[in-house]
Amino acid sequence: MRMRFIREFTVTAFFLLAAPYRIYSADHVLAKDGVPNICVVVPGKYSSVELNAAEEFRNCFESVSGALPELLRTPQPGLWPVTIGVISNPALKLPSGARAMAEQIRHDGFLLYGDGSGFYIVSKIPRGTIYGVYEFFQRFANARWIFPGKNGEFYDRKKDWTIGDFRLVSNPGFQYREFNLVSSYCAYDTMKWMLRNKMLVSVAKMKQGNNYDWAQWGQPLMIGGHIFSSLLDDALFPAHPEYFALVNGRRIPQKDAGRRWQAQPCSTNPQGLKAMGDALEKMIRANPAAERLLILNNDTGGWCECGECAKLGDSGNAANRFWNIANSLAARANEVKPELLADVHGYQNFQEPPSGVKPVSGAGVNICVHHRCYVHSLGDPRCEYNARYRDLLAAWRNLKLNSIGTYEYTNCLPGWGYLPLERILAQDIAWYHRAGHSKYTDEVLPLDGFSQGKTMPVTPYKGSILAHYIQAVFLWNPDADFDSVYEDAGSRLYGAAWPAMKEYRELLRRCYERSNLYLCYGSGNRMLWKVLEQPRAEELLRRCLAEAERLAAGNRFLEEHIAFEKQRFEDVFAKAKKDAAETKSVFAGSAAGKIVLDGNDSETDWGCSEYQHDFRTADGKNAAEETWVKFLFDDEKLYLYFEAYGVPSGEDSVKVVFAGNVLHVTPDGIPEGGIWKGRTLRGKNMWKGEFACPLQKTVAPRSFLSVGVSRKRSGKMSSWNTCGNEAMPANARRVIRGTQERLKNGDFESVAPSEKGSGRNAEHLVPCAWACSGKAELVKGDASSGEYYIRAAGSGVLYQAVGLSGQTYRAFPKYPRVRVSADVRGKGRVAASFRFSDRKTDTPPQSMEVDQPNWKRIEFDFDCRAYRFPILYLFISLSGSGVCIDNIDFEPMNP
Repeated sequence: MRMRFIREFTVTAFFLLAAPYRIYSADHVLAKDGVPNICVVVPGKYSSVELNAAEEFRNCFESVSGALPELLRTPQPGLWPVTIGVISNPALKLPSGARAMAEQIRHDGFLLYGDGSGFYIVSKIPRGTIYGVYEFFQRFANARWIFPGKNGEFYDRKKDWTIGDFRLVSNPGFQYREFNLVSSYCAYDTMKWMLRNKMLVSVAKMKQGNNYDWAQWGQPLMIGGHIFSSLLDDALFPAHPEYFALVNGRRIPQKDAGRRWQAQPCSTNPQGLKAMGDALEKMIRANPAAERLLILNNDTGGWCECGECAKLGDSGNAANRFWNIANSLAARANEVKPELLADVHGYQNFQEPPSGVKPVSGAGVNICVHHRCYVHSLGDPRCEYNARYRDLLAAWRNLKLNSIGTYEYTNCLPGWGYLPLERILAQDIAWYHRAGHSKYTDEVLPLDGFSQGKTMPVTPYKGSILAHYIQAVFLWNPDADFDSVYEDAGSRLYGAAWPAMKEYRELLRRCYERSNLYLCYGSGNRMLWKVLEQPRAEELLRRCLAEAERLAAGNRFLEEHIAFEKQRFEDVFAKAKKDAAETKSVFAGSAAGKIVLDGNDSETDWGCSEYQHDFRTADGKNAAEETWVKFLFDDEKLYLYFEAYGVPSGEDSVKVVFAGNVLHVTPDGIPEGGIWKGRTLRGKNMWKGEFACPLQKTVAPRSFLSVGVSRKRSGKMSSWNTCGNEAMPANARRVIRGTQERLKNGDFESVAPSEKGSGRNAEHLVPCAWACSGKAELVKGDASSGEYYIRAAGSGVLYQAVGLSGQTYRAFPKYPRVRVSADVRGKGRVAASFRFSDRKTDTPPQSMEVDQPNWKRIEFDFDCRAYRFPILYLFISLSGSGVCIDNIDFEPMNP
């Protein structure tokens, strides 16, 4: 007997059911000299889906071998049969081993089984047979469909083709794996790409504008959506205004005169809910093949304010109102068609679970994660912004509904599809899978979309080819090895240019993930300048693109695609300009692990801190040689890392000062450092250092230290505060622990021309993030710290929004007690107060008389427990001739 060489693998299966498979020595001939040695068999009574699976097998086989195998009802002697079917088909004759393994199939998973009797591609439902066909060619012909269209298809060509015995059960990691193609119903290439990568082409209209019927490919019919106004016609308003919302004391229809949504129906009127249920029953009976019902509100945030709806007790959100309607619809759907999944969306101002209404049994939920951060994976504990969604999803999981999933918004991010999200999305999907999610939907503009009479733009998809491919792969197998999948896809997409493009994309990813940005649904492009705020990043990225362009020469597709990427880099990142209104505060991460002071920033925690490098000389010009600085906190130490460019010399030094602690370091060591510990490293054209200094007390998250940094090179001084003076407390910036400030620009160091804001002063500058009224003016020089402070020449008011009025998506913290503090001097009165939602929720102002020639710290304590809402505004009032204020801050206190 011939020796058989065995490789064993384990493939992740849904609900942790997996089956090992074995590949033996090549025993079975598929093709010889380009002639098929197989026949494709679809036995007994079959569906159109199984027939399409068989035709796909034949077409893919022809792409590999150059020949088309026969399609038969029964095997033909002399040919090795490839049989396709569902296991419930009595005409399907499976070997006993295959029949036993088929019991492990879940949802639209499949079995691939090959032995001497033939090869079998089987599933419990027809759709799974199509996915099994594509898996066959992925494994035995290295087939890949990296992006939609012919250019995105890759096969090995084989005139002589053999395989061995084979056994595999493969189940999806997520039962529902979808892209919402944004109302594009004619994107055939993109939909076919989704199918080949084992996604669902779940669209509300299965009969497409181009008459292509995806139901014939086993794809699920989905009905519903933003359906409240579809189920309750506004034509009923004149006769039954009580069915509709009461807003500001009057009933209004769901749509205004311009046919724009303005409100939901009344959430509690029983006759109105019955009318909606009746209309839903008609919808379900008109679509008997429907598998899912999506339940969303009218796409607006207005809700009924009548007495009965008010009894539902919503506080700051509309979850109870929404779920009162959703429960009524889901229960009615269950009566009409029990197997129909009612998929309810947590959206807008009802993302949180309802507090007073229990979701109906059997319903599923999809949470729309509008303001999650896409610079970090959702499971990354270092991201403060995503903590809200981790908690929210955990609360939904605790309700133990039929199913849970998320609705993502990568198409609504800045950069219009050109963000390096591949690794983040893979990490997201793996995290969701571990958490027990079974559904995942992302909004994606298709590569070949056509909607409302117009061709849709291709730029977003072209810039996200690898990201969307990664999503598809990991939705089927969340435990796939990212590096292997990424290498395989990138080398096919970029071909000869991959070495340079791999380096380019890896550097761009590191810059993006280390940018300390918060990017979410609706974030603007202007913040993307921070992505290139890494030492020499722009120079290195351009160098990689130039090398990729050289390697692509002669390949028209690659030349065009590299040119596209070069232009996207320019448009998205290189042209993004730093906004003068940005805070000059420095954001520093928290170290979760040990920081080894070896002169490098190799620890992952350093990626949570942002660089500052705008060092200027006394004349306000940029320093001739760049200096890059960042900080990191733990509960006991402040860490510093810097890179100082230019050939190292004995006339080069960096000085750092905070709270009386001085570090004065040269390329050769620490001539003045006291309690600072660390190390410097020299390079040919730069030197760098990593140091730590003990803290007298722990710096709490969102709190800060005032730190001054300067560099002296060849006798010329530069610093990071535009003064060009040696580092000292008066020339300091705020180093914030974390990624957020409770109060922006509290030290008034970020200024802009007055035509961009209110306020007046001799330089015609105003403090960014603050509104100034009355006789409050910005003054330069002799500040408590930094360069600027505010002086009153009479009565003036400063105020800043620290929350969002009427916000529906974001959660702002509520503080039981708050302390407002500031540095003051001069003569007059200083007062502080908060507003929580409107003028009726202003706190009584607290005030203090000032008669002090030197800067002095004052504090006001507020008890906020009586207010339901997060703080909306902070007001600071100044009165008197010459009272001055600087370094305003507020911080939560223990209740």
